[in-house]
Amino acid sequence: MAWTNDNYYAWHGGIYSGGYGCVGFAFILSDTVFGNLPDRKHMDFDNIQVGDIIRSIMTPILYSSSE
Repeated sequence: MAWTNDNYYAWHGGIYSGGYGCVGFAFILSDTVFGNLPDRKHMDFDNIQVGDIIRSIMTPILYSSSE
């Protein structure tokens, strides 16, 4: 089966409803491995465990040049 960005998967794992493309595929793997284990959300990177889904929001660095 081909999996593209047009494919959507409704995640059973927790804090997100689902995703398209590679995110949806990651949710398929998560559900296959972890089933319906309860989700948790934390902000402490020291608590990350194998199987956690990590979302990192990158803040762009803005540069300005003076003339």
